[in-house]
Amino acid sequence: GISPLSPKKRLDYRFLLIGSLLPDLIDKPIGGILLYQTFQNGRIFAHTLCFTIFLALLGAYVYRRWKKSWFLILSFGSAIHLILDGMWLDLHTLLWPIYGWSFPKFDTLNFFAWLPEMFHILATEPIVYISELIGFAILAWATVRLIQTKKIHTFIANGLAE
Repeated sequence: GISPLSPKKRLDYRFLLIGSLLPDLIDKPIGGILLYQTFQNGRIFAHTLCFTIFLALLGAYVYRRWKKSWFLILSFGSAIHLILDGMWLDLHTLLWPIYGWSFPKFDTLNFFAWLPEMFHILATEPIVYISELIGFAILAWATVRLIQTKKIHTFIANGLAE
């Protein structure tokens, strides 16, 4: 059969985009806002290898059963996110639950106090956010290209960039 990521089968970039944002879409609201008193960390469950492997296994099952590659693409996007976040520097989170069931408490500020601090660090120590800036630059470039080539509607409708 054709691999879900084969050039013969079109890659749905919408799922890659969602997957690359998924760890933050899940963890920032939970660990940084909703359950801040418990976690004090915006990098919890979805920033683990366990989460990405779960998506990949679910993706393998869905692909074998229904020939849909959505979850495989989500898992790939999630893995890219972990790389760009440099999660190998925080093995306690990346390899959760090997080091225990809790997560490190890194954030000393809640989300609303953290946001201005983030802009201050961005202005004074931009290297801290270099991976975030790379991700933003890729998204901005892709968006501009879709608009320039008048393919934005095609992308929204079926996830294709060409």
